[in-house]
Amino acid sequence: ELSYSKAAKKAYVTQQCVSNHIQRLEKELNTKLFSKNPYIQLTEAGKILYNAVKNMEIERFIIQSLLS
Repeated sequence: ELSYSKAAKKAYVTQQCVSNHIQRLEKELNTKLFSKNPYIQLTEAGKILYNAVKNMEIERFIIQSLLS
């Protein structure tokens, strides 16, 4: 979701919680993951992280299938 409030509702947490997690992750990675002009969108670093996480989910599914 490219909306903090929609992501928060989906995760059953507050918008502030989502915002805090993103800020901590950006601080840990020392990069901005979103730009907010004129609307929220992924930065190049955000796109890289998104694709990496998506690939990890695919790999997890494959490993679970192999081990079942």
